[in-house]
Formats: sequence, C-alpha cells, structure tokens
Amino acid sequence: MDEPRTQRDSMKFDPANRPKIGRPLAEIQSDLRKEIPAAMLKHKVVDKKGTSVPFIPWFKVIDILDWFAPGWTQEIRSVNNWGNQAIVVLRITIPAAEGVFFREACGIEDDEVDYGDTSSNASARALKRAAAMFGLGKYLYDKR
Repeated sequence: MDEPRTQRDSMKFDPANRPKIGRPLAEIQSDLRKEIPAAMLKHKVVDKKGTSVPFIPWFKVIDILDWFAPGWTQEIRSVNNWGNQAIVVLRITIPAAEGVFFREACGIEDDEVDYGDTSSNASARALKRAAAMFGLGKYLYDKR
C-alpha cells in the first residue's frame, strides 16, 4: 500500500531574510529539503508513453545553493571515460557553524547526446545528485 506523499513547506526567497554564511548545517539542510517553487522546475519525457517527470536544471541548483548555503563551492574530482560514457565525480562543500561539510556524487552521460556535450551534461547530473545528498530536491527522486 502506498503511503501518502508528505506535504512540504515551500522555499522562500525573501531578500529581507536572506540566510547568512555559517548557519548550522541542520538549518541549511532544512531549507534545502523544502519544496522547490514550480517555476524553477522543468519537465522531461522519460518513456515512449509520454510520462513526464519534474527536474531541477543545474543552473537553478546553483541559484538555490547560493541563496541557502552561501559560501558553498563545487569541485570536479575526476573525469573519466568508460566505453561510450563520460563519468564525472563532483564535490559540493558547504560551510556551516559546526565546520565544513561535503558530499560527492557522480554523473554519467553517453557520448551521443541530443543537447550540450557529454562532460557538461555529466557534470550537471553530478551537481544535482551531490546537492540532493544535502536534501535539495531529494523528494523529486521519489518514485511514488
């Protein structure tokens, strides 16, 4: 039996209450776990039946991290080719009151792409996945 979806608070981008650098990690993650405004999401068709799923573009991930995790950085840790795929490992680092925290993720992209280029697309995937490890848009991966 499917469980009901959790109702989430939406992200708020209030200039009067812009988050400051060095907040507690739990506070940063609480903000990143909030529902992303629909206007920031895009949709892509994932199968021949026309099933559409929401996703957050990489440049919106950067906007959100800039807002809620000021001082964050990203670092490409490695770029490798395996067969006809590019594999990029990327690290996001967020400064918090308790210290500096990082998450790493990989992005994989086939050599033949409809848009962009293989390594840029793999980097974008890695960025989104590393940000999801801090909570950003993680609910978008929910299969229910």
